[in-house]
Amino acid sequence: IRNCDWSSDVCSSDLDILPAGKYSFKVKAVTESGKESAWSESVAYEKQEVSPFEMKLINANTEYEIKSVGIASGEVVIENTYKGLPITSIGDKAFANSYVSSIKLGDNIKSIGNSAFKNCSKLTAITLNEGLTEIGDYAFQSCSSLEKIEMTKTLLTLGEYAFSYCTALKSVELNGGCKKISGNAFADCRSIETLEIPQIGRAHV
Repeated sequence: IRNCDWSSDVCSSDLDILPAGKYSFKVKAVTESGKESAWSESVAYEKQEVSPFEMKLINANTEYEIKSVGIASGEVVIENTYKGLPITSIGDKAFANSYVSSIKLGDNIKSIGNSAFKNCSKLTAITLNEGLTEIGDYAFQSCSSLEKIEMTKTLLTLGEYAFSYCTALKSVELNGGCKKISGNAFADCRSIETLEIPQIGRAHV
């Protein structure tokens, strides 16, 4: 880190580009004429990991849940971990009414809460992860721009009204997942052309 003036905090932009972690560095002053001071003693610094989401510790503080969308928008990628712990769930209403346009879930996500993405009218694409077991009630209700959903083999439960009123939804692929599809999961999905069910065939609706 160079050209640091602690009184005016000139170094802050240099520190901002560092990834999260622990660091040790030395500083020295440089005048406008180029005269330099001696290097300081080593200074310890820890850069904390920052998430665009609002996070919540769960399961005896061993895992994280995404509590709300925070400042995230547009194309969103959910990381596998936060501060060294797995991100395992998306909380109820976490992204509801937000302006996310696509979502890619991290490998550790096990559940999507009730109404988690309800009324996300800009959402066009979802990439679900192997390991996801539950999609809650109303989870993607009224995601009116979503055209396709491909379930993963690990999915066990699809909640009530989970994809209801997704009026642009044309294709649903279950891929052997969904041991339980609750009532009205695809209610008023008027554009569905195919529902693909492995080992049974393709049902046209």
